[in-house]
Amino acid sequence: MSEIKRSIYGLAIEWLTLNQGVAPSSDTQRSALRRVIEHICDVENPLLNAMERESLIESILDDMLGCGPLERLLCDSRVEEILVVAPDQVWVRRGDRRERSDVTFDDQEHLRQTIERIRSRYNFPGSASALSVQGELAPGTHLLAIVPPSRILASPMVLITRTTVPSHRPPAAEQPPLDAQSDPWFPHRSNICNLLISKLVQVGVFDLKVLPPQRLQEIVASLTREYLEDNQILLNETEQAELVAAVLSGMTL
Repeated sequence: MSEIKRSIYGLAIEWLTLNQGVAPSSDTQRSALRRVIEHICDVENPLLNAMERESLIESILDDMLGCGPLERLLCDSRVEEILVVAPDQVWVRRGDRRERSDVTFDDQEHLRQTIERIRSRYNFPGSASALSVQGELAPGTHLLAIVPPSRILASPMVLITRTTVPSHRPPAAEQPPLDAQSDPWFPHRSNICNLLISKLVQVGVFDLKVLPPQRLQEIVASLTREYLEDNQILLNETEQAELVAAVLSGMTL
């Protein structure tokens, strides 16, 4: 996080702390907070041009009230999947097309802080030191984040999948439960993805692109069999192949 952004962010946090009576993700708070940040920008950094000023304001608002740099992608109704493999490597899938996004995080610490703010805002289980964070951001939108201990110096990884693509994202307080029937493989796919990323982190692999497709498929197939056996889930060979394909479709770059 740049020094300018860090300074303005800190002052805005002070305002937010003193105004807890406003709903965390309401339009009222965003509008009020925007006015505060605009004033701070004008006082602290009057030489910012209009484009820099607007970009900085939106970035701080997304960090404080949304999902950080990922907020812009989540507001794009065409995005069905987001995969963060490093602060400067964010991939998105729209239909059958997967491409690298221009969205980035400042550094690993910014990515870690974003994951923790999401966990806290949506009341996901776990703590700041948890290895993984997962839960529903909105109906049909599932987040899985793997957060290696800071001593490992490895980047967190984030996978966000949509079983349905919503036309808008309701505030966290208004989210109804996920209808898992919209994707029969969803709970299993999520758990296997969790196992996969945890296993890769343990052996020091933090970028899926370094794995040959055939090797990745073998690993996923093995973890799928292990997961099904451990949880005493009976699937025939065709169903197992479909589940492996579902996992690969969400993980392969």
